[in-house]
Amino acid sequence: MILSKEVEINLNSSNIKYYENLGYVIPRALNKNKKLIVIPNSKLKVKVSDLSKGSKATINLQCDYCEIPYESKYYNYCKSNINGIIHKDACFSCGHIKEKESNMLIYGVENALQRPEVRKKFNETCIERYGSENFGGTDEWKEKVKKTNLDRYGSEYAQSNNEIKEKIRNAQNFDIEFIRKEFGKRDYKLLSYFYINNTQDLDFICNKHSEYGVQTTTYANLNSSNHVCKICENERKSELYSHDYNFVKSIFEDNKLILISKKYTNENQELEFTCNRHLEYGVQTTPFGLLLHRGNGCRYCGIERRSGINHFPLQNYLRDKINDWKINSIKQCNYKCILTGDRFDAIHHLYSFSNILEETLDILSIGLKNVISEYTLEELSIIESKLKELHYKYGLGVCLRKDVHDLFHSKELYGKGNNTPEQFEEFTKRYNNGEFTSLLTSK
Repeated sequence: MILSKEVEINLNSSNIKYYENLGYVIPRALNKNKKLIVIPNSKLKVKVSDLSKGSKATINLQCDYCEIPYESKYYNYCKSNINGIIHKDACFSCGHIKEKESNMLIYGVENALQRPEVRKKFNETCIERYGSENFGGTDEWKEKVKKTNLDRYGSEYAQSNNEIKEKIRNAQNFDIEFIRKEFGKRDYKLLSYFYINNTQDLDFICNKHSEYGVQTTTYANLNSSNHVCKICENERKSELYSHDYNFVKSIFEDNKLILISKKYTNENQELEFTCNRHLEYGVQTTPFGLLLHRGNGCRYCGIERRSGINHFPLQNYLRDKINDWKINSIKQCNYKCILTGDRFDAIHHLYSFSNILEETLDILSIGLKNVISEYTLEELSIIESKLKELHYKYGLGVCLRKDVHDLFHSKELYGKGNNTPEQFEEFTKRYNNGEFTSLLTSK
């Protein structure tokens, strides 16, 4: 839920006309040549409801799961809420809950690894890399666990430690007054009146953050965590990931980037910068944590250095650039195969992707090259833009179960490439008449 009513934005050449058309008064003055111009570095207070979907203005939101306020860029709000599959706001701590809801809607499971085909691929990758279906089953992992236990508990197995054994044995026998004192040591006020075991949900209030009301945890969590109060934990993380501004600036400079933002709070904060190698693309933003830990800064440098992408065929590269079209297609089909009503596996182009790409390159007078690295960044940008435009021109796709999709594209029916809406209309009639019943996998 949006808490902010108004925000202050920086005026620039890309948004002046937009806000002026909405009726806002743009601050102007005469320059030395008596020409009326927008006053440099002007700011404007606007309603949050009037912000453009690409606005980088910071707004205050309330998490729809834990009801704790947090900050977000408006364009991230649009991406995750308005254009998202689940129209809710989730703070960093609750993001996994929203992800589970999304997975349930799209795939019918809370975690992608619960899908047999994903689990199979995961296991195959683990076998290839570690010689086991699960990294936790490798000798390397077992030795790491043993070393950690030796450092912490003096034995290779945590439960061999007498103190741990005593804790496990006693956890079931504590009375409510003992539990109340344990909460009190952390400056929490226990509200629950009885105690069963260490996995029971217990209500409490944090004395430091009583304005956020009742929270819930278990004694097991209290015993193993630094903080079970979400606000205390967020403050701890903020302090843990805080850095001196000069240190932050030096990291940007080490990556050939010029830091523009004048204040720094934590690693999740979006910081503005320009790239010495790509000044023509203007101001960019990145969370400092991504730059510090993963080297994610200038997106254009990223495209150039990802050799894997540089050697992709154009078709493969562009299929990942139409996610908005895919999401809208999924929503239109109500997250199900439109023919069977089952969970879908593929999004079918009614007008084939290859035809749309061919038309895109023809309109732009750009030839089809072997790999991405043979195109300039500017060419890739205009190809992507035109491709998206034509996708919406020819309409959204349809969700299909894998065996239905494979059947449509089989050599005996319509094949791959040069497909049309008329073909799918014919296929639908034949499907509804029961012509393909014996050919399809029963689900």
